[in-house]
Amino acid sequence: MIVLGEPGPADLVVVEGHMRLTGLLPCPQWLPAELLVLLGLTAHHAK
Repeated sequence: MIVLGEPGPADLVVVEGHMRLTGLLPCPQWLPAELLVLLGLTAHHAK
């Protein structure tokens, strides 16, 4: 899963893996306790 965000408390945007995450959200018991993500930080991003 690849996530993009701004430094500090900001909204995160899932760039890759959003279909997998969306499929898991209706069944939270299937969500793992931890998710491995690649986090990219940028000064500004368009949503």
